[in-house]
Amino acid sequence: MKLIKIAIKRTIVTTMISISLLILGIFAMKSMRTELLPDIEYPVVKIITHWSGASAEDVEKQITNKIERILPNVEGIENISSESSYENSSISVEFNYGVNIQDKVTEIQREVFQIKNDLPNSAKNPIIKKTEVGAGAITLFLTFVSPDKKALFSYLENYVKPNLETISGVAEVSILGGTKKQLQIQIEPAKLASYNLTPMDIYQLIRKSSMVIPLGSLMNGREEYVIQALGELESVEEYENILLHSNGDTLRLKDIANVVLTEEDPLNLGFNRGKPATTIAISKSSDGSTIEINEKIMKAIRNMEETMPSNITYFKIFDSSESIKKSINTVGKSALQGLILASLFLWIFFKNKKMTLIVSFAFPLAISTTFILMKGIHSTFNLISLMGLAIGVGMLTDNSVVVIDNIYNHIQEEKNSIEAAFIGTNQVFSSVLASTLTSIIVFLPIIFTKGIFKEMFQDMVWAIIFSNVAALLVSVTFIPMLASKFMKKNIIQTEGKYFSKIQRKYQKFLSISLKHKKKTVLISLLFAFLIFGIGGKFVKFGFLTKQDYGYYSVIAEFQNGSDFEKIQELRNEIETIIKKEPHTKSYFSIIQKRNGTISVNVDVGFKEKRKESIFEIVKKVRKEVEKIPDIRTTFFYEYAKGKPKKDIEFQIVGTDLEAIQILARQIYKDVLKIKGVADVSSTLDSGGKKLEIIFKRDKIQSLNMSIKQIEETISYYLLGGDRANTITIKSGNEEIEVLVRLSKDNRKSIKQLENLKIKVTDNSFINLSEIADIRKVENQLSIDKINRFYSVSIYVNDGGIGTRKIQQELVKIFSEKNKDSSIQYRWGGDAEKMQRAMKELMLTFLIAIFLIYALLASQFESFLFPFLVMGSIPFSLVGVIIGFLITQHTLDAVAMVGIVLLIGIVVNNAIVLLDFIQQEEEESKNKKEAIEKACNLRLRPILLTSLTTIVGMIPLSLRIGDGSEVYQGLGISIIFGMSFSTLLTLIFVPTTYYMLTSIFSKKL
Repeated sequence: MKLIKIAIKRTIVTTMISISLLILGIFAMKSMRTELLPDIEYPVVKIITHWSGASAEDVEKQITNKIERILPNVEGIENISSESSYENSSISVEFNYGVNIQDKVTEIQREVFQIKNDLPNSAKNPIIKKTEVGAGAITLFLTFVSPDKKALFSYLENYVKPNLETISGVAEVSILGGTKKQLQIQIEPAKLASYNLTPMDIYQLIRKSSMVIPLGSLMNGREEYVIQALGELESVEEYENILLHSNGDTLRLKDIANVVLTEEDPLNLGFNRGKPATTIAISKSSDGSTIEINEKIMKAIRNMEETMPSNITYFKIFDSSESIKKSINTVGKSALQGLILASLFLWIFFKNKKMTLIVSFAFPLAISTTFILMKGIHSTFNLISLMGLAIGVGMLTDNSVVVIDNIYNHIQEEKNSIEAAFIGTNQVFSSVLASTLTSIIVFLPIIFTKGIFKEMFQDMVWAIIFSNVAALLVSVTFIPMLASKFMKKNIIQTEGKYFSKIQRKYQKFLSISLKHKKKTVLISLLFAFLIFGIGGKFVKFGFLTKQDYGYYSVIAEFQNGSDFEKIQELRNEIETIIKKEPHTKSYFSIIQKRNGTISVNVDVGFKEKRKESIFEIVKKVRKEVEKIPDIRTTFFYEYAKGKPKKDIEFQIVGTDLEAIQILARQIYKDVLKIKGVADVSSTLDSGGKKLEIIFKRDKIQSLNMSIKQIEETISYYLLGGDRANTITIKSGNEEIEVLVRLSKDNRKSIKQLENLKIKVTDNSFINLSEIADIRKVENQLSIDKINRFYSVSIYVNDGGIGTRKIQQELVKIFSEKNKDSSIQYRWGGDAEKMQRAMKELMLTFLIAIFLIYALLASQFESFLFPFLVMGSIPFSLVGVIIGFLITQHTLDAVAMVGIVLLIGIVVNNAIVLLDFIQQEEEESKNKKEAIEKACNLRLRPILLTSLTTIVGMIPLSLRIGDGSEVYQGLGISIIFGMSFSTLLTLIFVPTTYYMLTSIFSKKL
């Protein structure tokens, strides 16, 4: 081949190109954006609408249903799911992968705009946005402390928050543990009625007294003046002195109401180590680099210190960039350790420094070339792409070993080094090319298909493809060039003693296998079927393995409507348990009353500094926390401020909400009995108590009143005015909301609600109890729907038995309990993702096998030969099953990538082996001797290529370092798959070839 000849002949050109690639690779690596996970664009659009004070039922009828009805006008929708809860409507519109999601956002905005006037006037405009991985992820928690809580919150809200929001990549800055100021006009129903006034009257009078209207300009001679009327009220005193009427006696606002500058009702509280604290949670945008963003944030905070009040102190309690750096470093170290181990094995087998060094030089050159190519497609420097590189490290030597081993054989035949380098490389070029193409071709289905598998792993796939391409180029240019210069006859030594022993035993075993060829093939096939049939049933399956980053969260859900004293007691109980755990370094808590959650976030330090894993620690803490009554808990291996997603979401779907609720309660009770489940909860959980107002319609009609008027009056009393058109007062940089509402003391009992004064005529009022009945009922926490059918979800976390086993149990319970054919079930959460991933994997698997077959059939001009080569694939899967049974690790989506990879790499040994067998057959009359000679010649490169791949994966499989759990399954897949495949390929493939060619009496 001309390229090989040029590389050997023009050594300076080859050397300079290699050095240039090394330098460019370093620059490419340093300029790549670093992130924990790759940029993933889920084809999901969210529609979120807020309606203050509205119940879940009202939100569903007035907002969710209306929006859902117009969504089918948008093409390409896969699923529509919705959640209607107190004050909020959330609709998720899922599309097929591959659509332009921004176009779909625009289409939905256009459809929703057309029904805008049909939505409640007091509801806020729907927010429509696409869902992206990483978007909204909390990157930083900062706690601020000051003796003056009100001044602290004001400083954070009006100075710190606006400054941080201007930083590129920051999506949201949330202040937890403080409340905004409010100017409350606290009214009393009886006093208002005595002056013939309603809350609406007061609200409108205040609005008219504090208005800003543009007045235009005035020409005075040659000068133009802009006219501004100072109509806004600017102080509590000015509000108190608003004149309500002056017919006879003057009546001012302060005469009938208390004007109080206070704080809004607290919806969240923050605590650090059990003490009240105000915390800032900073979330990133999807395209922001966590490391860069957090550095900018901390720099901005340090700059603010100069003007920060002296009584305010702050400290960082969580920085996600630290775990990202640790995880990236862990993968980098694993790749480096794999490189060192691979080089060590080369030395053991070659027993030759120069040969080992020549092959080892291929590593940095191929990796640098890979970085250049990855930079070219704008890949990020993340955990997934680095896993691809770590895999590549083990595979990078394969081609180089095959090439240099063949050059070595030709030098032993007395050829000079230049001739040996050219002939040796040229002779194996076709098999090296075929091996590289099979390693690449298995990933083409992932690249060119659409789905979650592609979105998650395309960075890894590109890294593997690029590293294989780079390794091929290096092996046929750089390696023969170095070999021609440094491999001389006098440096060739005898075989290493370890390899010689292995070779002798292999020759003996192969000879026996060839003699008893039918028995050997039959035993091998029976072994494979036995492992598949029995062992496969005991493998645990999951979507993504949970990771140990050194922190976890306890999310406790309490009943909505619980008072703060009760919530504080629950928080104290949880924190007491956490504080007693010896590994706890620090913890902080967030109470969110609206969500009904207490989030306790715990730092236990990095993995290498403790003896127990995060999973063992959580197991102990969970056991104690679950003893606390009146709460449901979920443990999450990340920091959180609200309800996290769980491993399995079992959705019960039907048209009759009451029927599916009854069924769901029956199933829920049985799910609690399953051994190996954790953190069980459901959407049936009570939302607390609700008061329903049932109007006496005949009475209302006889009084010539409208229900809308009555509802509006109640809303003003309780909520404080027109929530879609609020009044504000400016105080310095602050915008303070003005509310007209009952004081807290007048909003404490049902009796007070019954005694609200409702205006009948211009001069008469009646109590609400005269025109309506009030009853207590259970509050529906949320009303969920999937594709406009009602649904109830049961949520479960895997407690150690694997999601597949839990899914099987759930389906079994559903089948036993459900007698209504109109009620069906669906999967959500990780279970649904796993189901999709399995379908995509199966499709990828089948396409990959066909592509390999097509490639081999084309290269070797045979329809039967590829089947023989691909005989090594089942044995690699046997190894995978055995590996996961031994390690008891979960076979997850990352491990599945390893299985796809195995399809490509395990056939490489068979290709090289059979290619040489056929070459030897052409030169030998004895078929058995030709097979034995070819196998003997190819034993070393086959063992070397397999072992360098295997040992390169060992660091990945040992679960060393933060975040290593995510790629442990990948290492297990490749190590066990390659090990079993290599051992059986060396025996099964030549034996099967010998048996088939003996039967058909011709070369395949």
